[in-house]
Amino acid sequence: MLQVLPNLHPIVVHFPIALVVVAIIIDIARLFRNKEVWLNWTAVLLYSLAAVGAIAAYVSGQAALETVSIPAEARGALSAHESFALYTTGSLVTYGLIRIILVSLEVNQSIQNLFILPAIGIVFLIYVTAYRGGELVYTHGIGVTSAQTDRPMFMNYSPDTVPFLDDHGNLFWSIGSNSRHYFPFLFHPLTGADVLLPADYLDLTTGNTTLALELQRDTPTIWVTGRDLDYIQLTASINPTDLKGKFGLVYNVLDIKNYNFVFFENNHASVGRLENGLKRILDTRSVDLSGWHNIKIVRSGVHYYTYIDNLKILQMPCPAALPGKTGIYIHGTGVLYLNEWIIEGI
Repeated sequence: MLQVLPNLHPIVVHFPIALVVVAIIIDIARLFRNKEVWLNWTAVLLYSLAAVGAIAAYVSGQAALETVSIPAEARGALSAHESFALYTTGSLVTYGLIRIILVSLEVNQSIQNLFILPAIGIVFLIYVTAYRGGELVYTHGIGVTSAQTDRPMFMNYSPDTVPFLDDHGNLFWSIGSNSRHYFPFLFHPLTGADVLLPADYLDLTTGNTTLALELQRDTPTIWVTGRDLDYIQLTASINPTDLKGKFGLVYNVLDIKNYNFVFFENNHASVGRLENGLKRILDTRSVDLSGWHNIKIVRSGVHYYTYIDNLKILQMPCPAALPGKTGIYIHGTGVLYLNEWIIEGI
């Protein structure tokens, strides 16, 4: 069953929807039968159960993100679905508590009848949330086993793929031979131009030719590429085993003093923003980055996400940022290996 249904979210999400609809029907029936007190209590009970179900649906939805792959073109719908799910859950919990208080205090029935109107508003929130969720499934194939993919479906990759930049600013580079020649044309330095020495490297563990970024001295260097983008999904296959120091992926880069980042150092990942040269750390997590790893960062709507090997390790609200370039930050000694670089605008 788990192979067909990778998570519980599709099951759980229907309970609060059904409970709210039935509760409103009972509330409307109560308008014509005010003396039937049990109808009021039944409606309140259903709203309360719907609030609990909404919490379960939201939590299961967050867990579901660990079990599915989200393509860049679906990130906007996901962000909207997630935001409206939070609004709906908060509204249902608040509404359920208010209804419990009203019926417990035996507030005048005419006043209680007025509170049917907010419930109808909650139904609208449920509709928008469900619509966005359906868009993820039926438009983007999220959660549909046959549709899962970790790469853009329209791109054909091979170890020797030439970097491809489309008209929308999306960059696809599956690194192979001659990568040392492509790198200076794709990336340009913001700082530390003479620090980085790109070279082709044959990884004996995988048999693939990768890009070796060798540091000539212990000085920070930032290299950026692509067009200015606002909401993005950046995927990079990286091996920092031979690097002693810090590396990171940077995005919404305006200049060397203004950009968003995900830094990795001493088995810790930190996400934040450099603004006018002042660093602000938003969150940190412990990580193990020995060997090759697929690192993905997403800025979509009002959310930041960071994934390692498709496992979400960081998520938080997204502070405002201007469109900017995307790149890589390295500070230390040794070599950082790069095997894939994909930038997709959302």
